[in-house]
This record gives sequence, structure tokens and C-alpha cells, in this order.
Amino acid sequence: MFKKILIAVFVIFAAYLIGLDALKCYSYEGEYNGNMSNYVNITCNDTNAAYTTTRLANTFENVITNVTGNEFLCLSIAFKDGSIKNATNMVYKGCTYNVKHCGLKLKEESKNMTIQHCIQCNKDGCNPAGRSVAQLSCIGISSFLVFLLKYFN
Repeated sequence: MFKKILIAVFVIFAAYLIGLDALKCYSYEGEYNGNMSNYVNITCNDTNAAYTTTRLANTFENVITNVTGNEFLCLSIAFKDGSIKNATNMVYKGCTYNVKHCGLKLKEESKNMTIQHCIQCNKDGCNPAGRSVAQLSCIGISSFLVFLLKYFN
């Protein structure tokens, strides 16, 4: 009986931890110099997605700004100002709602810019180490429960 209760508690707790596993994205605006120490790791939520959407609307046409929801994507856009000789790549990273932003047309005042790349994703590959805390917690709790089950048998 005790074993079944313990397993039920573990399943409920593991499901709870997985629910806490929100998407993490890097946030950064500025010159791309390969130095990731300037990037800030943020949790995707309404505030961060609205901020990124507002920033995109300053540069791109037809950005959908009245979106809400609980599905998010990480965004990374690299661009270069073609009007400046030997211009460095600029990068914009953030969190957006689950709306396609890559492929948007630049506004007239941004027409000298050239998009180098645009990526939207919801995987750890585009926002490294974002979800490891909850996964390690699940592994630790699982190990502890296995120990308890062996101990009480």
C-alpha cells in the first residue's frame, strides 16, 4: 500500500516539475562579437514576449502585436546595416509568442539593413542550459524515491 502511495506522489510531483519547466531564451540587443557573457537568460512569459514584440514592431512591418497565450518561441535575428562600410553584425534575441516573425519585411527606415539570419525555436538547442534545473530535480527526486522504496521493502 505504501509503495503505491509513494509512486502516486512521485508521478504527481514529476508532472508538477515538468509544468514548471518554462522555456528559457537569451535576451540581447547589440553588436555581435561572439561574447555570450552579455546575453541574459530569461524565462518566456507575457512580459518578455510583449517586450520583444514591441521591439520587433519598431523595425519590421506587419508585426502582430495583439497576441497573447502560453506558447512561446525563442527568437534570434542577426542583421547588418548595408549603408555602413565594414559594418558589424547586430543581434537581437528574445522571447516571442508562438507567431512566425522570421520573414517579416523591414520598414522603409530600416531598408539599408540586411537580415543575416532569423531563427525561432522552442528547443534547448537554441537556448542552451535553459531547462536543466527542472530535469536535474526530477532525476534527484526519482533517485530518492527509488531509495525509499528499497528501504521500506
